[in-house]
Amino acid sequence: LHRDSLGSVQPIKPGEVNWMTAGRGIVHSERTASERRSQGSDLFGLQCWVALPRATEESDPDFAHIGAAELPFIEDGGVSARVVAGSYWGKKAPVPTHSDMFY
Repeated sequence: LHRDSLGSVQPIKPGEVNWMTAGRGIVHSERTASERRSQGSDLFGLQCWVALPRATEESDPDFAHIGAAELPFIEDGGVSARVVAGSYWGKKAPVPTHSDMFY
């Protein structure tokens, strides 16, 4: 469960993206809910950090949740990819990035 000082409370589910922009400051936590911890739960994920461009380092903090169905899926020539952030092969994820990228 993601919680932050902006008041965001968002469950973390497989295939979804929770994108936080720290900007000039945000406090956050990602914790398994106590009722799930007592039952046992496996959750694997990635927490990646992307540096902000100098011009936006002191921007307002922000949080965005993007559902799995909103993320572009590409299949071509036996290769498949999900665009998590940025643009790739002409598809753009709706994640609010501050610089050009693909992930």
